[in-house]
Amino acid sequence: MLTACTSIVLFYNGYAIVSGFEGIAFGILAFFLLCFSVLGSIIATKSIRTKQA
Repeated sequence: MLTACTSIVLFYNGYAIVSGFEGIAFGILAFFLLCFSVLGSIIATKSIRTKQA
């Protein structure tokens, strides 16, 4: 969850505050962090479900 919040903040910084090449770099980093956090959440919930079954 913390990674998802971080990616949202980085995306905002890249989009609203920083323009140009640095903004694009923040956007790319935020996108990959968001993908990582979603994938990590899916893996964590699957492992919890298999342990309970």
